[in-house]
Amino acid sequence: MTLYTWYQSDIGLVRPSNQDALGCFPEERLFIVADGMGGHADGHVASRLAVDTIHEEIAAGGNDLDDDGGRVRKAIVAAHEKIRAAAAGRVGTAAMGTTVVVLRLSKTGDNADWGHVGDSRLYRMRRGTLELLTVDHTAFGESYRDAGVVPLDLPHTHQLLEALGAGDEPAVSIGSAQVMDGDLFLLCSDGLSSTVEPFNLVQELAVGRELATVGASLFELAHAAGAPDNISSVLIRVAK
Repeated sequence: MTLYTWYQSDIGLVRPSNQDALGCFPEERLFIVADGMGGHADGHVASRLAVDTIHEEIAAGGNDLDDDGGRVRKAIVAAHEKIRAAAAGRVGTAAMGTTVVVLRLSKTGDNADWGHVGDSRLYRMRRGTLELLTVDHTAFGESYRDAGVVPLDLPHTHQLLEALGAGDEPAVSIGSAQVMDGDLFLLCSDGLSSTVEPFNLVQELAVGRELATVGASLFELAHAAGAPDNISSVLIRVAK
């Protein structure tokens, strides 16, 4: 299995700082996007803690008997606990929060496992068909939790029901699927998925261009739409 990757994070055109964090670890077949909650203190700290903790937890679990989906869930919960502990130890910080989406591919490249909390998303382009593999943890998203197929135009309400660092243990959503030659995965914060129309996502991801070109085009579309939020994405193409 060969992985081709591209990643980028951008402050956007409105926000005074970038609260997003990325993790792109192709040698470990692990990819992460976290979007710190701008309405909470130190969102950028929470998102960075999420990425670093999840990376460390999964890297340290080499002899764990759990399946990879279980490892992803455990790592996300560990990140939640780390963020809550960090918030408790910071003077004047009542809470820190972040969304997160995680993708991990098996060593053989035959399987993909993912997990998420919040409204950062995972898409997969396969043979010209784009699928949204995650369901936002929002009041609107909940109605599609057991629907099987998630609409590409699932609206962003920005009213999160789940986030790392907020409340008790989060309800981590996990999924898995077989991987096929040519699969293209997109992990992104809502700064991208809420501004780039589904039609444009399909158009850009289906063409088969170099990932840097695809990524740049997606960011240009987000900027053209006003880029009111930070924009972050990771692209992974699988070749067997």
